[in-house]
Amino acid sequence: MGEELVDEYEGRVVESWDGFKWYVETDDDRLPLGEGEECIMRFLLKVADPSKIFLDVGAHVGEYTVRMSKRCGEVIAIEPNPRTIRILRRNIRLNDCDNIIIHQCAAADYDGVMCLYERGGSSTLLDIDTRRKGYEVPLKRLDDIVDEADIVKIDVEGYEERVVKGMMRIVKQCRPFIVIEHHEFRGYDIAGMRERIYGLLDDYHHLDVNGVHTIYIPKEYDLAGFPEVVAWAWIQRIINNITSGKPWYFGLPHTWWYGAGIPDFIEALPRHILKEREWIELLGEKA
Repeated sequence: MGEELVDEYEGRVVESWDGFKWYVETDDDRLPLGEGEECIMRFLLKVADPSKIFLDVGAHVGEYTVRMSKRCGEVIAIEPNPRTIRILRRNIRLNDCDNIIIHQCAAADYDGVMCLYERGGSSTLLDIDTRRKGYEVPLKRLDDIVDEADIVKIDVEGYEERVVKGMMRIVKQCRPFIVIEHHEFRGYDIAGMRERIYGLLDDYHHLDVNGVHTIYIPKEYDLAGFPEVVAWAWIQRIINNITSGKPWYFGLPHTWWYGAGIPDFIEALPRHILKEREWIELLGEKA
């Protein structure tokens, strides 16, 4: 995976494929070493620049917080888990990040206190397994603790609707790019939450790029400026077709792909998106 370096504490420091250093005590701390969310990272890095503020809601040990700190002028990390915060701070020091602010709390749409159930990188405020160890953590509205943000990533294990409701001022005033990891299909009883979030963010394009993550882009942006993201959304549409028993090409516009295999289609699609507006205009329609 990467070079393992000597560390003076019980854990060890591991260097990831892209040159960042990560303090590892348990397998859960190794999440930043993987490449399982490469498309999401690529999008976030594409829209980042030194003038922007990145808000990482559910920062965990810093997989996005640390990397985005090297591209953005400021990073705000929201993380409630006390054990995870300790590892996050180590990773920030290891990578010489000096532009990160940490809020040790959970984001919601009201102020209060709740139990966070310990499940490593999947720790949650939902009581899906109350046998697990829990911590009382403060809840805060992002609108009350964050002045502005240009890019937002939300990964809060089933509590994402509450987070969005608590940041509507930021949404309206700052118009940030938003990435949300949705959890309907990961054992949580939250049916319909994604559609309700689509309603809250109805003035955003919402692009399902891998079945789990949705990228939200303000509608004032022309999606022609994001052909790669549009292509990912169509590829996910193909996957949805296959899993539902439809032909892979069901609902695709144009005819140039007739006779093409799926790899050929994927290779050619980004070029066509730039000249064929239907690939953008039809994204809002359900397969």
